[in-house]
Amino acid sequence: MALIQEKAINKILNQFAEFSKLILKQLDLMSDIISNPELLSDELVKKKLTKTEKKIDQLEVKLNEGIIRVIVLHKPVATDLRRIMSCFRISTDLERIGDRIINISKCITAIEKRAITPELTTLLKEIFDTTHKMVEDALFSFINDEIEIAFDILKSDELVDAMDKKLLNQSLKEKELSKNVKESILSYIDVRTILSNIERIADHATNIAEASIYSLEGKDVRHQRLKDILGE
Repeated sequence: MALIQEKAINKILNQFAEFSKLILKQLDLMSDIISNPELLSDELVKKKLTKTEKKIDQLEVKLNEGIIRVIVLHKPVATDLRRIMSCFRISTDLERIGDRIINISKCITAIEKRAITPELTTLLKEIFDTTHKMVEDALFSFINDEIEIAFDILKSDELVDAMDKKLLNQSLKEKELSKNVKESILSYIDVRTILSNIERIADHATNIAEASIYSLEGKDVRHQRLKDILGE
């Protein structure tokens, strides 16, 4: 019986790893697109984004159904239960990250039709790549039982907020210098929408880190102040 349960849990963990790879694949592609928005003019790139998003949705449903089945049939306890419940929590965040990536692609398509300065593009790429790394590290923390990385990610969320303000200030500065006020305002709105989606990806990365801490230590650190979590 124990062997059957172990196999069932390993199957869930393998599906989770596959799910994680799909999200990281989308983040990699979006990083390239932010550097070179013209990529979205390529139908193959658009199809790749859409196809992977469909796989993400399908795998989330499959993974969550599998988790529920394992809990009902095998009744795991202690570490095993925390592990698969963390998979369940994280899978929701991963699916939402996938949605945010699609939202960003739509905004980039709109911005591509208007002028946007290289400085603004560089800042946007910088904040996206920081968020991308947060997700990557959060998943690594969970899969490889690296709890210190999870705690570091909780600190990184504040860094993303600071970078967000920096980029918005730059965007506003460009707006004031723009000759075409209407176009500038439209670009600003699109940039703000992209930033909102990137911020939410960072929040989801933080949620994944919290789930990793729960899985490893049995400690629920949600809705707590960072100082209290770190014991500072």
